[in-house]
Amino acid sequence: MQNTPSLGPTSTETAQPTVQPGGQLTLQITGFPAAVNNNSRVDITVSTNQPGVSVYLQIHYNAQPTQAFAGPGTTDANGNVTIPWSVFVFSFNRKNIHATLTAIATDQNGQHVSSAPVVVQVLLGPGMG
Repeated sequence: MQNTPSLGPTSTETAQPTVQPGGQLTLQITGFPAAVNNNSRVDITVSTNQPGVSVYLQIHYNAQPTQAFAGPGTTDANGNVTIPWSVFVFSFNRKNIHATLTAIATDQNGQHVSSAPVVVQVLLGPGMG
């Protein structure tokens, strides 16, 4: 008689993208629409190279209010976070409204970085412009 050796447990984990805790924090707005409707809610996706990073959006409009914020959110294990943005501007006969979004992040070591800005057109509904 022969004994069959027992096999150890096998791993079912899949490889994850490389996210490096520590090091130079990088930040990028990776998911945003080219245009949004005024008085709507839109999800903006931001990516970093670290998990557990606090991220918020700074929004500058070329209409009132001229500045707004969204977030904060915390990046997941892959360094991604989705931040809901409530779009709201006042427009008095102004046709080309846009918002400039910049993501701002602070990691667990206190590094503070800003992303490159992205510009999103704000579409006004009937009677709003």
